[in-house]
Amino acid sequence: MIRELTVKNFRGFEHLEIPSLSNFNLIIGKNNVGKTALLEAVFLNVGQLNTATPIKIQSFRGINAQKLSNEFLWGFMFNKVNLSETIEITSIDNINHIRALKINFERSNISKGQANPKINEVVASESVHSTDISNDVLKFTFRKDNDPSEYSYGKIQDGEIIYDNLKTSDLYGIFCTSNRQGRSTENAERFSSIDIKGQQTDLINILQKLEPRLKRLLTVPIGPASYIFGELDFGRAIPIQLMGEGISQLITIALAIMTAKGGIVMIDEIENGIHYSVMPIIYDSIIELAKRQGVQIFATTHSYETMKSLFRVFEKKDLENFSIIRLDRNDNKIDTKVYHDKNDLKIIFDENWEIR
Repeated sequence: MIRELTVKNFRGFEHLEIPSLSNFNLIIGKNNVGKTALLEAVFLNVGQLNTATPIKIQSFRGINAQKLSNEFLWGFMFNKVNLSETIEITSIDNINHIRALKINFERSNISKGQANPKINEVVASESVHSTDISNDVLKFTFRKDNDPSEYSYGKIQDGEIIYDNLKTSDLYGIFCTSNRQGRSTENAERFSSIDIKGQQTDLINILQKLEPRLKRLLTVPIGPASYIFGELDFGRAIPIQLMGEGISQLITIALAIMTAKGGIVMIDEIENGIHYSVMPIIYDSIIELAKRQGVQIFATTHSYETMKSLFRVFEKKDLENFSIIRLDRNDNKIDTKVYHDKNDLKIIFDENWEIR
């Protein structure tokens, strides 16, 4: 579990520190203060040596790689789009292990048209200090504790994106986007993996909180993709998306938690599609599932009902495992306020204070 997080020069964060995190972290704040960006920073830190991740988080926001340029593909990660800076995302877990990721551009020794390019042939001592970076390499540097640093690289060459030395992370992370595009395929893959393990009943029990008529789930191949269908009590199976946005949101979250055992799940706009009247029972199910799976959750919301419902659920369980992180923009800098003291939280929600 991540206990502390520091983010430098990423998105709108010049320097952001969160010194106290919990099992469930709810991120709040006004529009354009970096709530989603904070989830992305965690996702990058979890992914460690995967230079393909920045393009993936662009797609989460609906931006696809149509233009092959360093600025379009990777540049918007950098604070004020200053590609001469170095992004640093450092986390410390609950047993004091440090995960330190740095992202920067470096000069490339690769000439155009070179066959079988080795992207790791970069001038390690020369960082980029100009706006012309068309021939430069995106470099990820990752260090865990006092181990030697490891590196991975990404580069645009001859109209293609080339990666070198990508490595699988030792920590599993899943990002649940507010953009529903692309969820169907990922959900079908995750459902297949848990169905093989005989865990379908656990998933159905959670979904029945919203749709009591649900009897069974199955994957149905349609063309090149597969979709999850749900069989209702009238004997027919229909696509899960047709059961409503709430069911689509809940199955996405539940499958992510069940797949990311011992890892981290990031949920953008956790309240999407869930009516306030059923929030307590839905969030109780999500929290219990995350606890069983040993999953830490980072979630964003604009909803006061969501904040209050989650507080009431944790009030009955263990408030030590719940934090609210408020982001505020002051003089073009993002400040944080962490609410995790159970007495403070109780006063806030008992008195209906507005903290969004």
